[in-house]
Amino acid sequence: PAWGRFGYLKQNLVDAVRATAAKYDLKIDISTDASDAIYGDSWYKFLASARYTIGAESGSSLLDRDGDITARVNAYLATHPDASFDDVERVCFPGIDGHLHLGVLGPRHLEACATRTYQILIRGDYNGLLKAGIHYIPVEPDLSDLDAVLSSLEDEKRRLQIVQNAFEDIVQPRKITYEAFVEKVLEKSFFPELLSLRTSI
Repeated sequence: PAWGRFGYLKQNLVDAVRATAAKYDLKIDISTDASDAIYGDSWYKFLASARYTIGAESGSSLLDRDGDITARVNAYLATHPDASFDDVERVCFPGIDGHLHLGVLGPRHLEACATRTYQILIRGDYNGLLKAGIHYIPVEPDLSDLDAVLSSLEDEKRRLQIVQNAFEDIVQPRKITYEAFVEKVLEKSFFPELLSLRTSI
């Protein structure tokens, strides 16, 4: 909850997919427990072994400048572990969620493009790079169409086309690399002549 309702979208999606996956005979391996985190090459192997992955834009709708909100949330949940998001908001950060929107493309999205893993994502902007219906299958933020999306996953032709689009449009052009980022910074800086001196990164 300390990330606001926008940050909480991922948890809502996880809960909903867990609750409905059996209806569509989907084998899932989903966890939001930090102890289940997969690191390094093992993560890429795991992602590449999956046909689908779920997610949302990275970001938050609540800014915790000094950690005070997180501390209040943790303290409240320690004594009220079954509290709803509305309860936590009312007690810990009333009236301030949603004053900003920090939604961005994250590294997990790029990794799924690279491993050709079909992304089922909460509809969003994704920095204008991932397009709904072209690079990922969108789910509305209120999850009202989740059943329809999960029931459509047997369309293998569409899955292959989506992952191929994502690979060709996002990965192959190499626009989202550290080198491309440095070039953009130099172009916008007062020293664009440094571009002619750069070496491959």
